[in-house]
Amino acid sequence: MAAAAQGADQRAADELSDTAERARIRSDFATAARALTRSAELCPEDDEMARRLLAAAIDAFTAGSPGQAATLCQRARARAADERLRGDIDIWNARAYTWLGDPREAHDLLVAGANLRKDEDPGQAASMLAEAIPPAVMDARVPLALAEAREAERLVELADTADKSGVVRCLRWALIVNGYIGEAQVLEASGHRDPAGTPTSELLPLCYEAEFLLFSERFETARHLLRFVIEASRTGGAPAALSYALAARSEASWWIGRWGPGLADATEAISWAEELGQPAANAFSLLCLGRLEASLGNTRQCERVLDRARRVLEAVSIPSLQVYVGAISGFAALASQQPDVAAAKLSRSFAITETHGLGIPNAVPFAADLVEAMVHARLPGHEPVLRWLEVSSDRSGCAWPAGALARCLGLLASSQAEADDLFEKSETAFSGAQMPFELARTQLCRGEILRRYRHATDARGYLRKAMATFTELGAKPWARRAAAELASAGDTAPEPARRPVIDGLTPQELQIARVVAAGKNNIETAAALYVSRKTVEAHLTRIYRKLGVRTRTDLARELTASGALDT
Repeated sequence: MAAAAQGADQRAADELSDTAERARIRSDFATAARALTRSAELCPEDDEMARRLLAAAIDAFTAGSPGQAATLCQRARARAADERLRGDIDIWNARAYTWLGDPREAHDLLVAGANLRKDEDPGQAASMLAEAIPPAVMDARVPLALAEAREAERLVELADTADKSGVVRCLRWALIVNGYIGEAQVLEASGHRDPAGTPTSELLPLCYEAEFLLFSERFETARHLLRFVIEASRTGGAPAALSYALAARSEASWWIGRWGPGLADATEAISWAEELGQPAANAFSLLCLGRLEASLGNTRQCERVLDRARRVLEAVSIPSLQVYVGAISGFAALASQQPDVAAAKLSRSFAITETHGLGIPNAVPFAADLVEAMVHARLPGHEPVLRWLEVSSDRSGCAWPAGALARCLGLLASSQAEADDLFEKSETAFSGAQMPFELARTQLCRGEILRRYRHATDARGYLRKAMATFTELGAKPWARRAAAELASAGDTAPEPARRPVIDGLTPQELQIARVVAAGKNNIETAAALYVSRKTVEAHLTRIYRKLGVRTRTDLARELTASGALDT
């Protein structure tokens, strides 16, 4: 009917719209976008054409095609006369720009639209300002994000029919990246929504919610939410949020010491971002992988990953991610016991952080690395970093800045008694927050200081604990440093503990093993991971051989015991 149409044809347009709806029900969003695009072209009325083009753009975005979504939004904008419709188009156009790596364009588009509508339609203006918060943060305009979130909060109170929960969620996001975690948590109940009721096209905002949970150190809650997003993206055929969700879960896994699953998630996140043309998600995923590689002591691999991230960032404009590059590279140098190199790189990252007003140190936990590098390299100038950590700790109330500050001050203490008190405070903070790597680093520093004060016997206990944790995590350079300190304290390093057998799996093998162990058959696993059934079968053969298991039940038991399977 559409091919035979001469000019506008409402009947053919409506049939195509119905076809798009059936495609959407079966989670074929790419087909829905194509059908709606052609449906729009056959509409005789401009606003209706714009509405269908916008619906096509939403389906294209949900299918993981932000470039196509942006093009469709621009076509819709050219046809739309209704101002509220134009505002809705701008919101989705901005989302597309953000994930194409141009958050400034996205932010400025939304703010301009909000300023035009704030008198006549304060509810939509508030929604547009709320949408502007994530791109403002990505563009490293952190204080501006909070100011605009406050304005969105003011505007939404003027609109009786507006959905206030979305504005509250974005206000919480702006508060937390500025370091005001306590105030953000007060708003949590009013911004809460049940993930189970989230439309497939709205999974991406749940990733921002998960980042809020990560920055407020609720790692398992964040992982649970991200697991929902990942499963909904897979089963719903909507990969737009998949890369971001996988990368964020990788970040959570780094904090709680599940580095094998974290590697698998980060590796898959990169594949999705590259395939879908999402440079922002790609850069973030590469940086998450780079930090894991640095933690494991895979320095060359870390630098290769960071080089890839640099190339991606050179082609787009995402200033906030630039701070990660130097922070991770400096952390890798510190792990390799090159404190002078580490201090130089980390100092540059700290300067970027101060310039852009980032207020939450958990986003890029490098400040303690910088102080430690300066101490070991005997460099001055650590006072501004300590002040920043202190302010961040007081303002956020989080465990990491408090524990990190205490550890840094312990390294600089003028007496053993003072150092002991500070290290005890640091250990208490990290123990309560489920941060095994950070706890082990404090124990290592405490052992080093005790040995310096000639208390070798006391030092050995802390060094042994640190080495055991580093070995369990696979943090090779840190384990070597602990072993060297033990030797200097007159003790021999214990035999390395047996590494979990899942560490022998490649990231893709672990990803397949986790999906299979969660209860999916080979066909369902292939569909979830967008690979062929033969690929799943070939990997499963290798997985069973490496793990020494024979059944899916055995596989699930092995992964659960090693902490690689989410429950």
